[in-house]
Amino acid sequence: MANDEFWDAQIEQVHVEKNGEVVLTPLVGDHIIELGKLDNYEEKLRNMKAFYKQVLADNNWNKYKTVSVKYKNQVIAKRR
Repeated sequence: MANDEFWDAQIEQVHVEKNGEVVLTPLVGDHIIELGKLDNYEEKLRNMKAFYKQVLADNNWNKYKTVSVKYKNQVIAKRR
């Protein structure tokens, strides 16, 4: 997220859980982002950004409860 204008504007809160996994709370939308461990976080954020552009851009910002990018090459979205 360092020096990325999109994520600087999008992320409201970063929470690190006891097991070391990271959960992000975005400013836009009523969902949380499960980032998981920080290894390969750049790739995970690229996948999340692609999900935003392809799925959430069509006014689906509040359709999902959680979006997980903690598994390699997967974006798992849980509907409300």
